[in-house]
Amino acid sequence: MKDKAHPHISIIIRTCPGRQGCLEMAIRSVEQQTYRPIEVVVVEDGGNEAVEIIERHIGRPGLAITYKSLEKSGRCVAGNVGMEISSGEYLSILDDDDELYPKHCEVLIGCLNSDAEAFAACGLAHEVVTSIESYTPYVYTEYKQYIRFNRVFNRESLWMGNYLPIQSVLFNKSLFLENGGFDVKFDVLEDWDLWVRYSCNHKFISVPEVTSMYRVPREHSKRKSRESSFRENYFHVLEKQDDLRTEVDIESYLTICKEILKRYYSLRLLNKIKAIDFETIYSSESEYFPSIEKEFYEISPREAVRIVQLRLFRNKIIRKSMVYENKTRTLIKRVFDFINR
Repeated sequence: MKDKAHPHISIIIRTCPGRQGCLEMAIRSVEQQTYRPIEVVVVEDGGNEAVEIIERHIGRPGLAITYKSLEKSGRCVAGNVGMEISSGEYLSILDDDDELYPKHCEVLIGCLNSDAEAFAACGLAHEVVTSIESYTPYVYTEYKQYIRFNRVFNRESLWMGNYLPIQSVLFNKSLFLENGGFDVKFDVLEDWDLWVRYSCNHKFISVPEVTSMYRVPREHSKRKSRESSFRENYFHVLEKQDDLRTEVDIESYLTICKEILKRYYSLRLLNKIKAIDFETIYSSESEYFPSIEKEFYEISPREAVRIVQLRLFRNKIIRKSMVYENKTRTLIKRVFDFINR
């Protein structure tokens, strides 16, 4: 008989040969969870070197371990296989070099139990700047940690960019069964595409507590390569949003408006010195929305954002500020990259 207060959770860990050291740490972070019952699903892409580690962890109280070895297929396929074979009602994806804090599952499932309409819960996470010398044995140095994404979840902001570290989300497996898994065309940002699809028509809730951590490289060359890969795939993920359909009500419409304006420092400054007034803009858009409401009954996220951007661009001050700030950001980045060559 299923315990509704303590549903089964599966933590899917994608790994590959040569990373047994960090995989060991990831599994230990799951073992230390204060929540039970829990399952670790390890999917090794391109080999079976993790078998020895898996065998060492079999038999721990309240912790089941499932292992699957694949021919080299890619991280997205590994994640999809993990979700498919998992037995949990709720799932979480943990990369092998990231870790969960002991109360991760307990905190998130507690919030989900308190909201019958929620399909997923998102905790805060530490971003840890790390220099990794070796994955097996696991030799690394941590330099600093901070919370990069400290915000309340809203799907409209997610349509414009990802702020959900992959391991920070605990979601109902029904989302996978209904919407599919990772898009195998993506090597990076596959989690952003996943969260956009899952949250488009299902409720996600925020948990204002740090429950996990993920690592980012300290070395400039590695960061630059990582960011370059993100930029190359960013617009491909955006384009996929045109295939989705959702309903945008007046609250959602105004949220898109607010998210666009908040993304620009120059606009926030102009609002502060009263050169423009955000509240006046929101009021104007609120009055305008009923005239186009029918168009938003079934619309793609991308189209909804485009419509709001065009509306805002009618204001010359906003348009010029957005254009100049984008150009300035690009120039500053080029200078920074040149200095750090």
